[in-house]
Amino acid sequence: QIMLMGSAEVVAAPKETVKFVEDMTVEEQALKGAIIPAGLVNLGNTCYMNSTIECIRYMPEIREALSASSSINLATLLKSTYNELDRSGISIPPYSFVHNL
Repeated sequence: QIMLMGSAEVVAAPKETVKFVEDMTVEEQALKGAIIPAGLVNLGNTCYMNSTIECIRYMPEIREALSASSSINLATLLKSTYNELDRSGISIPPYSFVHNL
C-alpha cells in the first residue's frame, strides 16, 4: 500500500458524475455554454431586427422581466425565441416572432 504526501486516507467518490463535452447532446452543450451561442437566421430583411434581438438577449433585466411576463403578446414570443436559442446549438429562424410583428 502506497501513501502519498497530502493524500486522504480514503479517496471519496465524486459527488457529481463527470460528463464530458463529447458525451453531451447539442442541447446540453448549449445550456452549459460549451458551444458558441446560436443566432437567428436572416429571413430576408430581418438582419437589423435579428441583431437587436440577439443583443437584448444578454441583458439580465430584460430576461427577468420576460420570465415574469405571463400574457400572450410580443414579450411572450420574444421569451420563447430566447428559450429556443438557449437550447439550440444551431441558428434558428424567428418565424413566430416575425409573423406577429
